[in-house]
Amino acid sequence: MREEGLRSEMKQLKEKTADLQAQLVQKEQAVEHYKAQMEKARTHYDAKKQQNQELLQKLKGLEHLEKENAELKAESERLAKELQRTALQAAESELSLKSLTSQVRVLQAQ
Repeated sequence: MREEGLRSEMKQLKEKTADLQAQLVQKEQAVEHYKAQMEKARTHYDAKKQQNQELLQKLKGLEHLEKENAELKAESERLAKELQRTALQAAESELSLKSLTSQVRVLQAQ
């Protein structure tokens, strides 16, 4: 009878061990699955971080170009005003020349 009890207990222990082993295999598979998910998430995060850094560099480049563009626009406006003044001076000089030429002709005619 004692042997039967031991055999029964041994059978229960083997079943329990088999059950625990199956649970362990399942948990190990779950751990591997989560490790893979974490690695995938980390890779995705790293890629997004790199993309953000590249976009930040592009943004800095665009800001620099905007500043340069504003400076060029201001210089262009300054040059346009200067050209306008120069054209006005040229027109005034031409009128003055015509007036002086007219006066010289009048004086020569006398």
